[in-house]
Amino acid sequence: MEFSAVDHDRDRNRIASSLAELGDRLAHTAERVAADPVRAELSLVQAEIYRLRGLLTAGCAPPPVHRTSPGPAERAAADLLAQARNALLAAHEEARQVRDRAYEEAMQARRDFEAALYARRLREERADEILRNVVIRIPAEEPVGGPVPATRVAEAG
Repeated sequence: MEFSAVDHDRDRNRIASSLAELGDRLAHTAERVAADPVRAELSLVQAEIYRLRGLLTAGCAPPPVHRTSPGPAERAAADLLAQARNALLAAHEEARQVRDRAYEEAMQARRDFEAALYARRLREERADEILRNVVIRIPAEEPVGGPVPATRVAEAG
Protein backbone atom coordinates (compact mmCIF):
# COMPACT_ATOMS: atom_id res chain seq x y z
CA MET A 1 0.00 0.00 0.00
CA GLU A 2 1.34 3.41 -0.97
CA PHE A 3 0.65 6.67 0.95
CA SER A 4 0.53 9.98 -0.89
CA ALA A 5 0.88 12.18 2.21
CA VAL A 6 2.06 11.45 5.71
CA ASP A 7 0.80 13.55 8.63
CA HIS A 8 2.79 14.31 11.76
CA ASP A 9 6.22 13.55 10.24
CA ARG A 10 5.86 9.75 10.27
CA ASP A 11 7.93 7.59 8.00
CA ARG A 12 6.08 5.97 5.06
CA ASN A 13 8.03 2.76 5.38
CA ARG A 14 7.26 2.46 9.08
CA ILE A 15 3.51 2.94 8.45
CA ALA A 16 3.55 0.43 5.58
CA SER A 17 5.33 -2.17 7.72
CA SER A 18 2.85 -1.60 10.60
CA LEU A 19 -0.05 -2.13 8.23
CA ALA A 20 1.55 -5.27 6.80
CA GLU A 21 2.09 -6.67 10.31
CA LEU A 22 -1.51 -5.89 11.24
CA GLY A 23 -2.69 -7.62 8.07
CA ASP A 24 -0.64 -10.72 8.91
CA ARG A 25 -2.09 -10.87 12.44
CA LEU A 26 -5.64 -10.51 11.13
CA ALA A 27 -5.08 -13.25 8.57
CA HIS A 28 -3.64 -15.57 11.23
CA THR A 29 -6.61 -14.88 13.56
CA ALA A 30 -9.05 -15.50 10.72
CA GLU A 31 -7.39 -18.84 9.96
CA ARG A 32 -7.64 -19.94 13.59
CA VAL A 33 -11.29 -18.90 13.84
CA ALA A 34 -12.20 -20.61 10.56
CA ALA A 35 -10.51 -23.86 11.68
CA ASP A 36 -12.57 -24.23 14.87
CA PRO A 37 -16.29 -23.13 14.96
CA VAL A 38 -16.40 -23.36 18.77
CA ARG A 39 -13.40 -21.09 18.97
CA ALA A 40 -15.13 -18.66 16.57
CA GLU A 41 -18.15 -18.51 18.89
CA LEU A 42 -15.85 -18.05 21.87
CA SER A 43 -14.00 -15.19 20.21
CA LEU A 44 -17.33 -13.46 19.44
CA VAL A 45 -18.37 -13.83 23.08
CA GLN A 46 -15.00 -12.53 24.25
CA ALA A 47 -15.25 -9.55 21.92
CA GLU A 48 -18.71 -8.76 23.31
CA ILE A 49 -17.37 -9.07 26.88
CA TYR A 50 -14.53 -6.67 26.14
CA ARG A 51 -16.91 -4.23 24.47
CA LEU A 52 -19.33 -4.28 27.41
CA ARG A 53 -16.49 -3.99 29.92
CA GLY A 54 -15.25 -0.95 28.02
CA LEU A 55 -18.71 0.59 28.20
CA LEU A 56 -18.86 0.00 31.94
CA THR A 57 -15.46 1.47 32.63
CA ALA A 58 -15.96 4.37 30.21
CA GLY A 59 -19.16 5.39 32.00
CA CYS A 60 -17.45 5.00 35.40
CA ALA A 61 -20.36 2.88 36.53
CA PRO A 62 -19.82 0.99 39.75
CA PRO A 63 -19.84 -2.77 39.47
CA PRO A 64 -23.34 -4.18 39.77
CA VAL A 65 -24.35 -5.53 43.18
CA HIS A 66 -26.56 -8.60 43.05
CA ARG A 67 -29.01 -8.88 45.93
CA THR A 68 -32.03 -11.04 46.21
CA SER A 69 -34.16 -8.45 48.00
CA PRO A 70 -33.73 -4.71 48.50
CA GLY A 71 -32.54 -3.56 51.87
CA PRO A 72 -34.15 -0.89 54.04
CA ALA A 73 -32.07 1.88 52.48
CA GLU A 74 -33.14 0.88 48.97
CA ARG A 75 -36.80 0.73 50.04
CA ALA A 76 -36.57 4.17 51.66
CA ALA A 77 -34.86 5.55 48.54
CA ALA A 78 -37.56 4.03 46.34
CA ASP A 79 -40.28 5.57 48.53
CA LEU A 80 -38.59 8.97 48.39
CA LEU A 81 -38.20 8.66 44.65
CA ALA A 82 -41.89 7.80 44.24
CA GLN A 83 -42.88 10.76 46.43
CA ALA A 84 -40.63 13.06 44.41
CA ARG A 85 -42.11 11.83 41.14
CA ASN A 86 -45.64 12.35 42.45
CA ALA A 87 -44.75 15.86 43.63
CA LEU A 88 -43.18 16.61 40.27
CA LEU A 89 -46.25 15.39 38.41
CA ALA A 90 -48.50 17.49 40.65
CA ALA A 91 -46.28 20.54 40.08
CA HIS A 92 -46.39 19.98 36.31
CA GLU A 93 -50.18 19.75 36.42
CA GLU A 94 -50.50 22.88 38.55
CA ALA A 95 -48.13 24.76 36.23
CA ARG A 96 -50.19 23.67 33.23
CA GLN A 97 -53.37 24.90 34.90
CA VAL A 98 -51.79 28.23 35.81
CA ARG A 99 -50.51 28.63 32.26
CA ASP A 100 -53.92 27.81 30.80
CA ARG A 101 -55.66 30.20 33.19
CA ALA A 102 -53.17 32.99 32.38
CA TYR A 103 -53.68 32.39 28.67
CA GLU A 104 -57.47 32.58 29.03
CA GLU A 105 -57.22 35.78 31.08
CA ALA A 106 -54.90 37.31 28.49
CA MET A 107 -57.27 36.38 25.69
CA GLN A 108 -60.23 37.88 27.62
CA ALA A 109 -58.26 41.07 28.24
CA ARG A 110 -57.47 41.27 24.55
CA ARG A 111 -61.12 40.77 23.60
CA ASP A 112 -62.14 43.47 26.13
CA PHE A 113 -59.53 45.85 24.74
CA GLU A 114 -60.64 45.23 21.15
CA ALA A 115 -64.29 45.78 22.13
CA ALA A 116 -63.41 49.05 23.91
CA LEU A 117 -61.36 50.16 20.92
CA TYR A 118 -64.25 49.36 18.56
CA ALA A 119 -66.69 51.31 20.77
CA ARG A 120 -64.28 54.26 20.83
CA ARG A 121 -64.02 54.23 17.04
CA LEU A 122 -67.81 54.19 16.76
CA ARG A 123 -68.09 57.18 19.13
CA GLU A 124 -65.36 58.97 17.18
CA GLU A 125 -67.16 58.37 13.87
CA ARG A 126 -70.46 59.52 15.39
CA ALA A 127 -68.79 62.68 16.78
CA ASP A 128 -67.22 63.40 13.38
CA GLU A 129 -70.61 62.95 11.71
CA ILE A 130 -72.27 65.34 14.18
CA LEU A 131 -69.49 67.93 13.80
CA ARG A 132 -69.75 67.80 9.99
CA ASN A 133 -73.38 68.88 10.21
CA VAL A 134 -72.79 71.73 12.70
CA VAL A 135 -72.78 75.21 11.18
CA ILE A 136 -71.51 78.13 13.24
CA ARG A 137 -72.98 81.49 12.24
CA ILE A 138 -71.18 84.66 13.22
CA PRO A 139 -73.09 87.96 12.97
CA ALA A 140 -71.57 90.28 10.34
CA GLU A 141 -71.56 93.47 12.47
CA GLU A 142 -69.24 92.05 15.14
CA PRO A 143 -65.67 91.08 14.45
CA VAL A 144 -64.73 87.49 15.07
CA GLY A 145 -62.81 88.22 18.25
CA GLY A 146 -65.59 90.33 19.82
CA PRO A 147 -65.89 94.12 20.06
CA VAL A 148 -62.64 96.10 19.66
CA PRO A 149 -61.64 98.08 22.74
CA ALA A 150 -61.75 101.89 22.41
CA THR A 151 -58.03 102.20 23.04
CA ARG A 152 -57.21 100.21 19.96
CA VAL A 153 -59.70 102.10 17.81
CA ALA A 154 -57.99 105.33 18.81
CA GLU A 155 -54.55 103.93 18.07
CA ALA A 156 -55.57 102.67 14.67
CA GLY A 157 -57.22 106.00 13.57
